[in-house]
Amino acid sequence: MDGALYDYEIQYNASQVLYERLVKTNKSLKEELFVRQWDGTEYSYETFQTASQELTKYTRNNTAFLSVLHVFNDPDALKIFDWFLHKILFLDEANRLSNHPLIRKLEEEPFKKEVIKLLKIADLSIQDVTARRVERREKNTIGYEFDSSEVIQEVDIDLHYLSFDEAGAPIGTETINWTMDSKGTVRMLHLACVMVDAYNKGKTIFIDEFDTAFHVSICEFLMAIMNSKRNSSNQFVVTSHEIELLDQPLRSDQIWFVNKSFKNESELYSLFDFADLQKKRGDLSYAKRYMKGEFGATPVINEYLSEQYLEEAEVSEQ
Repeated sequence: MDGALYDYEIQYNASQVLYERLVKTNKSLKEELFVRQWDGTEYSYETFQTASQELTKYTRNNTAFLSVLHVFNDPDALKIFDWFLHKILFLDEANRLSNHPLIRKLEEEPFKKEVIKLLKIADLSIQDVTARRVERREKNTIGYEFDSSEVIQEVDIDLHYLSFDEAGAPIGTETINWTMDSKGTVRMLHLACVMVDAYNKGKTIFIDEFDTAFHVSICEFLMAIMNSKRNSSNQFVVTSHEIELLDQPLRSDQIWFVNKSFKNESELYSLFDFADLQKKRGDLSYAKRYMKGEFGATPVINEYLSEQYLEEAEVSEQ
């Protein structure tokens, strides 16, 4: 941010912060702004700023020192908090898309036009999108008969598709509410909104299960956008189980694996770490080598238990 690289680290358990560190690196200077550590009985702080040292007495055990600096308008802390609040985005399908701020931007005509461009490229045949503000009452999830009195502002969306006569000639459009469309279409709409909104804003966007409800060709198209000039200032971090995506035009340092140990701990490592990858990118298939087990990070099926299970003549009663 503003020509400086910030490295922030925090370790904590259920009750308190155990370790915290902030380092700022400029072109010619690397400065450790603070280090905070719990030795089992008390905290030790290392900071070269007198103002920061004074603020340590306002920091509770279960509070990040960075947040205290932010409250007292420390310039570096203000920048970092702004990044966490506005520059990092998690695509979480558990939340209702209809009240997501990005979906509300479909009410803006220039934003909507850019989104429709992506939907048409992805061969979704959507000609237009209509967004309108609606209100609904929050449903009571506990199980009582009455509903909550809280009113929530949402956006209801209609998707307009071309309609055809029996001869295949276009005769107009048909409208379908997005709640009745496929999961893939709704997910694509959400991703298109994210990509259009993130243009040139320097965001970091996390997408879990990237290939869910998408054909591999759609994934390839989206990855091409992520690696294009249109997203030169953004970073996308996506997880996927689609093996074919390993052979997309990605650098080896862009591909990472997650391997679970016998202790159920996840280890994260890069394809770049493998010494024999000095060959040209076009001379090998990462997907084939992964399937052969050369990179690890593959589930291990218990063949013995599998054979026993498949040979069972009867299903045991529960």
